[in-house]
Amino acid sequence: MPGPPAAPDRSPLSATYLDRGCHVHPSCLSCPLPVCILDDPRAKQRAAVPAQRRHLARLLRSGLSVKDAAPIVGISVRKAFRLLHRVDKLAQTR
Repeated sequence: MPGPPAAPDRSPLSATYLDRGCHVHPSCLSCPLPVCILDDPRAKQRAAVPAQRRHLARLLRSGLSVKDAAPIVGISVRKAFRLLHRVDKLAQTR
């Protein structure tokens, strides 16, 4: 026996939408990004890289080894070396 008929889809125009934006831009409708950072599964990871790189560099300048600094930053030793390698590549191209 079939159930009750399904309700028709609501038109998106009749939905209430509060444009609150995110940490990148205060308004979704005028955001400069081509793809929403909340729709990209790796966006949060990529956004954290510059801060991790700066924190790692600060710790290394203070005298810590990569092995000791990586857990403080919250990354693996391998990722720490990858970040440092990327910094070296950028310095060579300038």
